[in-house]
Amino acid sequence: MNAYPKDTLAKAVVLFETGNYTFEVVDYKIVLVKKVYRKLKVLQEDAKNLANIAIPLYNNSKESESLIALKAVTTNKNGSDYLQQKDIFNNRVNGRLSEITFAFPNVQNGSVLEYEYTVTSPFIFNLEGWSFQNNFPTVYSEFKAEIPGFYHYNRTLIGDKGLDVNHSEIKKNCFEPVKGNLADCEILTYAMSDIPAFIEEDFMLSKMNYLNRLDFQLKQAIDQRGNKHMYTKNWKTVDREFKKDKNIGLQTRKNNFLSRQLPESISNINDPLEKAKSIYSYIQNHFTWNNSTALFSEADVKKAFNEKVGSAAEINLALINALQAEDLDAEIGLLSTRNNGIPTKEFAVISDFNYLVAHLKINGETFLLDATDKYIPFGTIPFKCLNYQVRVMDFKEGSYWEPVHPNNQNVNHVNIQIEVDENYNFIGKLRETNKGYNAISKRRQISETNKEGYLRQKEAGYSNLEIATYKIKDQQDIDKPISEDFEFTFTEKEAENLIFDPFLFKSFEKNPFQLNNRHYAVDFGHPRTYSYLLSLNLNEKYTFEELPENKSIQMPNNMGEALVTYSENNGIIHLRFSMNINQYHFDPQSYDGLKSFFNHVVQIQNNSPIVLKKLF
Repeated sequence: MNAYPKDTLAKAVVLFETGNYTFEVVDYKIVLVKKVYRKLKVLQEDAKNLANIAIPLYNNSKESESLIALKAVTTNKNGSDYLQQKDIFNNRVNGRLSEITFAFPNVQNGSVLEYEYTVTSPFIFNLEGWSFQNNFPTVYSEFKAEIPGFYHYNRTLIGDKGLDVNHSEIKKNCFEPVKGNLADCEILTYAMSDIPAFIEEDFMLSKMNYLNRLDFQLKQAIDQRGNKHMYTKNWKTVDREFKKDKNIGLQTRKNNFLSRQLPESISNINDPLEKAKSIYSYIQNHFTWNNSTALFSEADVKKAFNEKVGSAAEINLALINALQAEDLDAEIGLLSTRNNGIPTKEFAVISDFNYLVAHLKINGETFLLDATDKYIPFGTIPFKCLNYQVRVMDFKEGSYWEPVHPNNQNVNHVNIQIEVDENYNFIGKLRETNKGYNAISKRRQISETNKEGYLRQKEAGYSNLEIATYKIKDQQDIDKPISEDFEFTFTEKEAENLIFDPFLFKSFEKNPFQLNNRHYAVDFGHPRTYSYLLSLNLNEKYTFEELPENKSIQMPNNMGEALVTYSENNGIIHLRFSMNINQYHFDPQSYDGLKSFFNHVVQIQNNSPIVLKKLF
């Protein structure tokens, strides 16, 4: 096979894969045994990264998963090459995760790659399920499990494709962890065939929200003495446990300590909102975030405060304590970041969450706060946290879900004024203003790039352009928009007819939506506004034949619009372009319309030349 008939552009194809999960007794302990086999074919040269395999192994302070068998072979027309032990590596990823990695030998176009391995896990909750879909099309994917009646799992089918095989049966007396203690087993077989590749594209949440897969969550386990242990719990139980947890609930009892640290000037503020803003600014500037988002690792607010360095949980717990110390209504907000997946709302699964923010109520208004980022103003949380829902841990009245609302005013505004001098050079002034999340990104970009490098990036967008002066306004005041002023020149080649591109700087160089079909939602995170104004004073050095056509593009239901107009007055050409994306979530049924909208926008920005005729 030189190409996969059902996806002729596929660079590789998964021919067959199966997972077989069972429970066994090893050294008087019950372990989960995961056996995996996979067979793939390489169809194009740039799919050779398929040959790099990583197998995750989890651990805690007491136990760890183990790889007990691994085989791999590359088959080509002229023979087979087997994986050697010396080419298998164990790499530590973080405190709780390591990876066994290897690369297939002698991979060529047309190679068939096979590998199988067995992992034993002491973590019975880690029957994480099975993904039938990946980045390449799959001919057949199968998952089997034999689960003793001691364990009960919630299971969820995720994705838009149904199962081709969905079978379960009971096997009597199949499991005996100790003599005389027998359990029946549930024998499961799930399978899908002809599964398309999952292709990631811009403006999406975690692909785990959309992949065709089975998700397992351990609900209940019965130990060898007959005692029941609940793993999937209701929120009332979780609330009680969190309140007593030394790394979460107990860390919200540092009010007295934080009260002593706050400057007296903050305590003297009478207006609750102004006081909250001052506390937020104080904590934000006191701490340096260590880039850890660990939610359930050991947290120590007092230690982190004294060292001025902490995890996201420690910094925001300190913020909550400081707000509470001033009698403000602040609580813990648990959320899952955009790349971590949307947490289930059917039952309480704490492992779904990976981030902690502060939830604040003042005079009936709600604010979500994250003090880890120096560039984020009060009342805004990082873009990575815009994931629809937050669980507010109200330890008095009980926790509850609350929607996450993004900042609606996110604007990029560019105003350019150009005139032609007596030497036919184009002299210009540009003001770029950014607001909302655009301002956050711009401040970070400027601070993380030296001035010279930043200006070179700007110049690179347009040939023969040279920036002469540069000024910036309100770079440090994160509550205000940030403005930049440029003075520049650019020289065009001497020609009787000059093709002038009026869009010196473009909001979108190309359409971010290229798929024929997208089976998952488009999520921009927040509304977006782009505005571009240009005035070109020809100063009787040039004239023009005609201006591009005015255009107006509308998406249905006020989801978005774009408008471009051209005019001329006394030798000055005026261009006005605006683009609004009013809705930030688009379901898959809206994809074709969104794709068409961006095609029009890119066409306007890339193919609207003005032909200038030189006057002698």
